[in-house]
Amino acid sequence: MELSLWDTAGQEEFDRLRALSYDDTQVIMLCFSVRFYPVDIWSLGILIWKLVEGKSLFHEVQKSVPFRESMYLGRIISILGPAPVDVLGRGQRSNWYFDAGGEFKWPHYVKTEALEDILLYVYGDERNEFLDFMRSMLVWRPEHRSSARELLDHPWLKPASRRRKKNP
Repeated sequence: MELSLWDTAGQEEFDRLRALSYDDTQVIMLCFSVRFYPVDIWSLGILIWKLVEGKSLFHEVQKSVPFRESMYLGRIISILGPAPVDVLGRGQRSNWYFDAGGEFKWPHYVKTEALEDILLYVYGDERNEFLDFMRSMLVWRPEHRSSARELLDHPWLKPASRRRKKNP
């Protein structure tokens, strides 16, 4: 058995590790506050996708291809659409990846994909609820992400018996 402790909250030098830190993990105990930090809501969404689908949403680790942030950003853009220019203005290294007009400098890494096209293991009525749940967390602008309280009230987290409409 191997136990690893990762505490990378707020530490920029660990940015590159976050995308890789859950691969081949058997058990995850996640303890962090999502009360005030929309960035943690993003992380929660990434983690939930990985637990439900069994693979990373934005980054597939390939032994033969070194991790490149530009590939990772290309995948995010593929699924969420272009990053808003005002969001890019907040980033310290945005100019490494985007030109002054907000265009991604590596367009060959961008494909048109939708969450519903890559979701494989959620079916039926639950599928649309799960997609809505994920879309409420995975939003470019942190201030537009659902809060922890809002997520707790989301229909996808309710028992299936309470989600189904009763037939008269």
